[in-house]
Amino acid sequence: MTVSYTFWNRLEPSPRTASPDPRGVSRALAAEVHDPLWFLTRQWQLGELRGEDAASPAWIELTTHAAIDATWRVSDKPADDASLLTVKAPQLPAMPLERALLEEPEDGDDLSLSVEFAQTFEALLRERSGDASDAAFVRWLRVRFPLRVPDGDDEAARFARVCARRGWDGVALARLAASGESWRTLEILPTDAQRAALGAFFEHVRVVYGSITSAPPRAWRADRLSYEATVGLAAPRTEAARLRVHPGSDGTVDWYSADATRAEGFGVARTRTFAPANVRFRGMPNARFWDFESSRSNLGDLTVDLRDLGRLAVMDFMLVHGNDWFMVPLPMHVGTACRVASLRVHDVFGEVTTVERAEEYSRGWSMFSTSAPDEVVKFFHLPATSSFTAQQGPVREEVRFLRDEGANLAWAVEETVSDAIGVPRSARERADVQRRAHDDAALAPAPRDGSAPPVAQYTLQTDVPAYWYPLVPERASDGTVRLREGVFVTSAQTATPAEGRLLGEGTPLVLRSDAVPDGGVRVVRRRMASRWIDGSLHVWTQRVALPGASDGSSGLRYDALSWRMP
Repeated sequence: MTVSYTFWNRLEPSPRTASPDPRGVSRALAAEVHDPLWFLTRQWQLGELRGEDAASPAWIELTTHAAIDATWRVSDKPADDASLLTVKAPQLPAMPLERALLEEPEDGDDLSLSVEFAQTFEALLRERSGDASDAAFVRWLRVRFPLRVPDGDDEAARFARVCARRGWDGVALARLAASGESWRTLEILPTDAQRAALGAFFEHVRVVYGSITSAPPRAWRADRLSYEATVGLAAPRTEAARLRVHPGSDGTVDWYSADATRAEGFGVARTRTFAPANVRFRGMPNARFWDFESSRSNLGDLTVDLRDLGRLAVMDFMLVHGNDWFMVPLPMHVGTACRVASLRVHDVFGEVTTVERAEEYSRGWSMFSTSAPDEVVKFFHLPATSSFTAQQGPVREEVRFLRDEGANLAWAVEETVSDAIGVPRSARERADVQRRAHDDAALAPAPRDGSAPPVAQYTLQTDVPAYWYPLVPERASDGTVRLREGVFVTSAQTATPAEGRLLGEGTPLVLRSDAVPDGGVRVVRRRMASRWIDGSLHVWTQRVALPGASDGSSGLRYDALSWRMP
């Protein structure tokens, strides 16, 4: 391939007269000075008259190898690989990496979600069918899948009464599709148009909400209160690399969130040419004589201390070497990795200079490169992240893990849990309502005689709030100390089980001792939503571990002596 470029090293005026005489019509093109000798001496003092054997870059020849995010897994077993690519366009990621790694299946216990699914299906049925039998089919669905209201929940009962005529359990319909159960076993046979509406509804639930199960997220490490997964990068006919991804504390996956565990060949090389551009910044001194700098930034008025090395380096770059730096735009698609094989600079004199990597001059140092346990791998990974477009919903559940030095215990405190409608509720307010109901049901105390002396009362163990759950230390088989979730038995010989998914997932929670620092940690569950590059909508629920405020005190005491009136 032959590439032709046209270069201009010098621009000269073209006057209308035969001679660019300043006294003629082209005087406006002249740069007149009153003291040219001063300019010459000033240039001599600053070293501008010393010639340099340097040329300006004309074009860049860049050879790269590329790979794409193809699979992800939780363990190191290849059978656990799950695809990240679309079926229609395999070169595009099918979804944000946050949803693929951090997505938590919907449990389906939310009444509002059940009503939303039901209304979505009825809307799709009206769009695709319009048959006279649709009304009978919807009435059958309302009878077959009624809303299930938990006992003793007044808010859920009121919500069900409002939606009684138009609402039914759409989550049960979605689970029926996921199980593959035949409609013949339910004594119903939908028409072709109704089957098309059912297929569109199942696809909508799968794409937007994922699976409807009560299983915990696959990549969640409950013992560490963090996520950990592995992403495989695929090149043509081979697996280029494998990355171990550690999402940030806010749940986002960025380029620095991945470490390489294996890096192999990236496949076929691709060579492209680019035209370099000068690095520009606001307030930069202009290289042209006739240009004047903007007065928005006065770089010469910077106040810098001698110990401020970072600002001194930036100031030196801006004032002295600003016009010596060039940048080459290298477009990359999200969800890909790029390894630069060679970078060759062709200047205006026809010379070719090969630019080596930074770590070739300083071993072990690099910028914007993926790290490995013992080395720096030579590629940059741009994950298919939605960190800039994802919208955060309200906190659906929050658990605070803290250490109580007074009781010599660690605690898991359920601050917020979702009710049957999906509305976040304060666990403290709910515990206060239950405590007041218990006190009202108790018998009124007998009238006291003010003349009787107070009586001493011994308490073996004081009570703690019902939403506080102890983390009892135990020694594991490998000798490490772990924290196991326990149950606190109150003085009334009752124990309140956890209601949220963070603590109430069937098995007691077991944590590493270092998972609960001195300042504590907060784990929240919230729903996220984001538009993807193909315009599709993705909604998922993820867990985020945030720093805690401080230690806490449960008020637990043993062998307490108090006085009460008889």
